[in-house]
Order: sequence, then structure tokens, then C-alpha cells
Amino acid sequence: MLTTTEIQQFHRDGFTVARQVISAQHLAELRRTADEMLQQSAAIEKNNAVFELEPDHNRNRPRLARVNHPVAQQPIFWQIASSVPVLDCVAALIGDNIKFHHSKLNMKTSRGGSKIGWHQDFAFFPHTNFDLLACGIALDDSTTANGCLLCVPGTHRIGLLNHRGPDDDFMGQITSDANRFDPAKAVPVEMKAGDMSIHHAMVIHGSLQNTSEAQRRLLIFQYAAGDAIQLDRRPPANEFSERIVRGLTPTHARLAGTFSLRLRGEVGAASSIFERQRFAPLQA
Repeated sequence: MLTTTEIQQFHRDGFTVARQVISAQHLAELRRTADEMLQQSAAIEKNNAVFELEPDHNRNRPRLARVNHPVAQQPIFWQIASSVPVLDCVAALIGDNIKFHHSKLNMKTSRGGSKIGWHQDFAFFPHTNFDLLACGIALDDSTTANGCLLCVPGTHRIGLLNHRGPDDDFMGQITSDANRFDPAKAVPVEMKAGDMSIHHAMVIHGSLQNTSEAQRRLLIFQYAAGDAIQLDRRPPANEFSERIVRGLTPTHARLAGTFSLRLRGEVGAASSIFERQRFAPLQA
């Protein structure tokens, strides 16, 4: 459960950290499963629906950027995503009616794990309100040296910035609005293995490349309030998408604010943040 101080930090800054939300036993099982999936990726040579590879991936030295939808790959991931300690933290911030949105396991391999440029999650999946957040469980110690999460405090209150390039293509990172925030004010969200970062869907965040010898695996679960209804509708990714994990099934959509919202639209084959950002003309 989050402390009063942690809850206040989330509402003030747009992010916080819950300490030691999973047991040592679960942490060991998550690490073992992540290791197994890394070895499975050795059999493939290009990205598929499950594995997104680092550019220097090869059969003898498998290197993963991400495992997509881990909750649909191994039971332990859904067990943690729907666990009481995790959902208690979510409920303290967005209420007792909680909907699961999606999951990913960012691997951030040693000596080259990919950088992620500045972005706001809401640009990828806009909803009728802003009660959405991402929970990132650290499978390894997460530090500035191995590319930990960086968040710019207070930017969850400045509105949605532009994530499109000159040709109006969705770039997956902030482009022409880069002057509306100061990257120098970004705060490193350092964690011990077993801690969980929580950030608002509108807070500006990213991470640096991992130049260290230590891997930095982060298991991310995205949640929404039950009455936050996705606007850019797509078929569910799997049987867990939009599942109510606590509380009641929504009967109404809650609308927040009045503004014109550009939907992400189709992004073609390059659907991941890693691939979209490689095409971005501007780097904030």
C-alpha cells in the first residue's frame, strides 16, 4: 500500500515509487521466467508478435528490447498484475474500479539497451479521462547507470504535447512541442529490485541507453479507471485486455475536459515505440 507521502508525490509530480511490493519468491520466479524468454528469442531473427529485438541481437547472443504482452505468455505475469499489493497501490490513485489495459517487459540489456525518447503514454492510447497509470516492477536494481526511468515532475498538468512529425506521422515521442518542457528537470526514478514505479499517463518520461554491464528489466502493467473508455478503438490484444481486475464493470464513460484530441491512427508495421522513435526527425 502506498503511504500518504507517496500518494501526495504522485498527484504533485505525476510519479512515485512503492517499495518492495512483491515477495522475494515472486521476484525470483519473474527473473527466471524473463531469462527463459530471453533464451527463447535466440531462435528468431526478426521481430514478431512477442519479441522485439535489439539491433545487435543474434542467435549466439540474444538481446531483447521488449517482450510484448507478457501476461499472455506466462501465468506468473498475470498473477502479479492482478495481485492485491499491486492493485492496492493502483486503487489508492485512481479508485476502486480498475481495468487492466496492457503489459510489456522492457529488457534494457547491458551495454546497449535502447534509449526511449521523451513521450506521454496518453498519446498512444487516449481515453475519455486521465485516470490511467503505468506500474513498473523492477526485476533488477534500476539506476541512472543502467538506464532507469526519467520523469519530468509536474508535466502531467501541461496538456498533451505533439508526437507527430512533419508529414503528420505518429513518431512515438514529443516533436515540435519540445520547448514546452525542460528535460534538464527530469528526475531519475531509481529503484531496488522488487520496487514498483507508478507514473501518470500524461507525465513526460523516457530513459537513457544502458551503457553499464548490468541489465535493467522492468515489468510494466498499464491500468485505467473502469470508467476511462479508450477512444482510439482497436481489437483487444488478448483475453486480458480491458479486463476488470477490481470493482464493478462500468456502465458510464466519465468525460474529462473539453478539447480536440487527435487520435493516434494506424502506424503500419512499425507499431512499437522503439521503431517509431527511430523514424523521428527531432530528438528532444
